[in-house]
Parts: sequence; C-alpha cells; structure tokens
Amino acid sequence: MALGAFTAGMYKIRSEGYPDPRLRRRAKRILLFLFGYFILNMALLFVSFSGGSPEVVNGSYRLSNHGKLIRYLSKDEYQQSLMLELRFFTSGWLVGYAAVLTYLSALWVGLRPGFREIHWGPES
Repeated sequence: MALGAFTAGMYKIRSEGYPDPRLRRRAKRILLFLFGYFILNMALLFVSFSGGSPEVVNGSYRLSNHGKLIRYLSKDEYQQSLMLELRFFTSGWLVGYAAVLTYLSALWVGLRPGFREIHWGPES
C-alpha cells in the first residue's frame, strides 16, 4: 500500500507540479528519504527474523515459520523483534501519509487567493 501511495504521489507531483520548483525538489527529496527509510526497515526486519515471526506459545517466546520452530527467543529478543515489526509497519504508513500530504500541499500551494470552490463532477 505504501509503495502504491508513493508511486501515486510522485506521479501527481510530476504531472501537475508545484508552482515553485524549490518546493517540488524538497518534496521529492523528503519522499525519497522516507521511502529509503521504509526499505531499510524492511531489510532489517527480514535479516533479524530469518524468515519467521515472533510468537508466544505456552509461555515460551519463539521464532517460528508456519508453525515450524526456528529458534527460542529470550524475553528481550522477543520485545526487540516486536519493536522492529512495529517500526516496519509505521514506516510504511509514514510513506503513505507523506505522499498524500505532498499531493494535498501541492493543491493548497497552487490555489489562487480568489479561488473559493471545487467542483468534482463534469463541467456543464
């Protein structure tokens, strides 16, 4: 979802554009930085989980893949893996919201002072 929002936001910036080219460059840099942060978190998640997911079974912490035990975890490792998982998902949402905010800010900056209403239907 975040990748789709990022792509849509970059397409809108490229096609409709910002009135000020400096704002366009700044928005593009911010979105690219956030997307890189998302990719970094995804790589950290895959490397640290070794293809599994953390879970608690009968009071023991373990890393498993489709019910197959990979290894047992300590409580600290379990909490760290939950933190990595949460950071991955929130970085994805961050990219998605930033793309939408970038598009909306381009609309806001592009409005002229006398502009009062938006018509969503076909013009008649």
